[in-house]
Amino acid sequence: MKKSLLSLALLLTLSTPALAAEVTPAKAQQIQQLMELTGAQNLGQQFGKIMTAQIYQVLRAAKPETPERAFLIIEEETNAMMDQESPALLASLVPIYDQHFSEAELKKLVAFYQTDLGKKTIAVMPMVMKESVAAGQAWGQAMAPKLMARLEERFKKEKIELPEEK
Repeated sequence: MKKSLLSLALLLTLSTPALAAEVTPAKAQQIQQLMELTGAQNLGQQFGKIMTAQIYQVLRAAKPETPERAFLIIEEETNAMMDQESPALLASLVPIYDQHFSEAELKKLVAFYQTDLGKKTIAVMPMVMKESVAAGQAWGQAMAPKLMARLEERFKKEKIELPEEK
């Protein structure tokens, strides 16, 4: 954890003069603290898991005979790269937080995420998001036939013919 924060601080220090002029050290510290509290330092590893899963899926479909060792190597190298590259991702988030939150708001967010409710929010939000995405997908699938019927009716009414699928 200290290493990633040190890397982030170093990247902020080495950032362009425009960035350094925009984000005050106090605000940058608030952003870093908020990212630490909310687990943002794990974003690189989360992206790495997604990338690994996608590579696995494509590789298994294209070459089912791929040895298991290859999948272990993919996971190891992806994790290593994410560990190495994550500080740059975190540094790129600082101006985004800076743009959307004032220093006073950041202080309030940090205070909130230090409360029991804030800690619970951090713990359950991934599950809430996953379940929300699933609910949205189910809703979208239920809406698709209704939308297709509406579109077909409207196209028919306006005498629009779509080309047949080949």
